[in-house]
Amino acid sequence: KKYIKFRIIYFFLMVFSIFFVQYLLPYIPITNYNLVITSGGVIRGLFLFLRIITIIFITSLLTFTTMTTDLNYGMEALFKPLTYIKVPVEMMAMMLSLILRYIPTLLFETEKIMKAQASRGLDFSESKLKEKLTQVIALLVPIFVISLNRAEELSDAMEARGYVIGAKRTRVDEYKIKFKDLSLVFGSLIILGIIIYFRITL
Repeated sequence: KKYIKFRIIYFFLMVFSIFFVQYLLPYIPITNYNLVITSGGVIRGLFLFLRIITIIFITSLLTFTTMTTDLNYGMEALFKPLTYIKVPVEMMAMMLSLILRYIPTLLFETEKIMKAQASRGLDFSESKLKEKLTQVIALLVPIFVISLNRAEELSDAMEARGYVIGAKRTRVDEYKIKFKDLSLVFGSLIILGIIIYFRITL
């Protein structure tokens, strides 16, 4: 039997520091002009930037190192108790795993479209605001069409393989949640509770 692996365990300390350490730093004014720049504002902006980068990095790491089937099975096993209150866990797990899986694909397709348009003489860096809006629209339309085509191809492939939501089916690998997995989940919830507490009280 295979066991569910949480690949982002080594980043919890970094994430906790980003969300927690900022509240322990003193805030002092940096300038005395009408537009006052304080160390608090700079620190908050820096931590907001680090949060965004961390979220992007962790999400990319998870999608690049974990198969879609593993994501689906892991989410199903984690949220399986919700099936007792009629929550469609299987459908939600499939949707989330597909969303995470297709983020790198869409980024790759976007890069291909930008290179194709650049080869035709379109410059994304040197243009006015109105031209930039036109370029963005010209970029979004093919991405939207590609997304629809990929979704249709995926649905046809799943239907051809006999996939039915809610139907009982066998699996090659059986997954089982171990004690260390539950410990990691509860530890994450405790850290989240501490972060929320300090955000409310400080």
